[in-house]
Amino acid sequence: MRGAAAAPGSGLVVEERRGLAALEELAPEWAALCAAAALPPLFGPAWIAAHVRAYEREQQLRILAVRDRSRRDTGAGRAGAL
Repeated sequence: MRGAAAAPGSGLVVEERRGLAALEELAPEWAALCAAAALPPLFGPAWIAAHVRAYEREQQLRILAVRDRSRRDTGAGRAGAL
């Protein structure tokens, strides 16, 4: 399932994705964001994927990707949060 919603006037776009395939598609962008923010590995896509495979049902995985479309200095559409 894919869905997108825009927060009026904010430039933010929220996209809903489900399942491990969606996580794998977002993984490079997500991992880069985590690295740039110096987050511990448990916030990254590899840890989330491993957790889902071990303890959850894939169908229950829901990802909300938030992008700031108004930011031109870092490239339109780059992830501001995943």
